[in-house]
Amino acid sequence: MEEVYRPSLRGVGLIAALFTYMAWEDPTKVEYRYGLIVTILMLLLMGAPLMEVKEILQKKDASNIPFPIVFAGFFVSMLWLLYGIILMNEFMIVCLWKLRQ
Repeated sequence: MEEVYRPSLRGVGLIAALFTYMAWEDPTKVEYRYGLIVTILMLLLMGAPLMEVKEILQKKDASNIPFPIVFAGFFVSMLWLLYGIILMNEFMIVCLWKLRQ
């Protein structure tokens, strides 16, 4: 059970830290910094399968790549890009557009 609890506690701790930061920081700074933090977390989520590229190339088998996570990351990024375009929020548009290239 420790295999489940340890990552869960880390996730809860990260979320608690982010919420504490949002409550403590100046609201004008939070938008940019929180956006940057979330963008980095999304990059880590989408880049996680790349940790196994060497093994995938050696075995010539991509069955280890979790397609649902990759697809969900791509889909969510596109939704955020669309939302950023609707709001004309430069931070969201530029960050997400650079992720795609």
